[in-house]
Amino acid sequence: MEITNHLWNALIPVEISYTNSNSTAQNRRIFTTLLPRNSYLYLHLPQVLAFFQIPLSKLSQAWFESGDEIVGWSIPLDVHYNSQNSRTYFLTLQLGICKSSSIRMYHSQLSDSFWEKHWRNTIKEACYVLNRSCNVVLAMSLQDGKDWWNSVISQRVTIFEKHFKKLVPKNITKVPVKIYRVSGCKMVDYEQINAIGGDLKDLTEVGDNRTIFIVHGVEIPPDTGIIELYKIMKHFDGFLHVVIKDIYISESRFGHLENSL
Repeated sequence: MEITNHLWNALIPVEISYTNSNSTAQNRRIFTTLLPRNSYLYLHLPQVLAFFQIPLSKLSQAWFESGDEIVGWSIPLDVHYNSQNSRTYFLTLQLGICKSSSIRMYHSQLSDSFWEKHWRNTIKEACYVLNRSCNVVLAMSLQDGKDWWNSVISQRVTIFEKHFKKLVPKNITKVPVKIYRVSGCKMVDYEQINAIGGDLKDLTEVGDNRTIFIVHGVEIPPDTGIIELYKIMKHFDGFLHVVIKDIYISESRFGHLENSL
């Protein structure tokens, strides 16, 4: 539980720039903040819009870019950050009609309950992988479900784990995993799998001694057991998110499991 607490308490330094369409690049504004590593980046958009004095009505026209790459809305904040080579996560806020169909879909579905529904559907998916059924989630009372979601947005790991342990079978045979392949500072591949035991290195055919595996900003030894890793380092959506990166472009900001936690 100590490692899990550490992961949930971890913060990422973020610098967000925004240039009004009526301004020049020299007049751009900067918002610096610390955001929870184990959360959705886009969940914090209202806070960002408020800083730049942008009406909340523009929420369905806003997205983030990192360099020339559009940042996906549905993955944990730390996953895209782990693909970068900087301690500070540099982002640009954009407004308008995004060229990404995924972002446009996200914009079209935004509502007060959007994030809770999305998270709950992802948790049900994780539950199905673990149990071949999502009945545990479906059987939860409305109050327990609400408390569970509130534990995510308020970063209360003890309450989250209290509810999550109801999903975990006594003998785990499969765990839900999402893999992100990084080349340079860009994600070039994504895959969702149901891992059946084995070690971390078994998640990819191209993994060798030039490849590193990063979870929650920590470089994990390739011979680490997947199921044990899942138990302590799963993300808030019930999945284990693994960034696979070429060791030649890794930076010292990535810790090591044995001495960082």
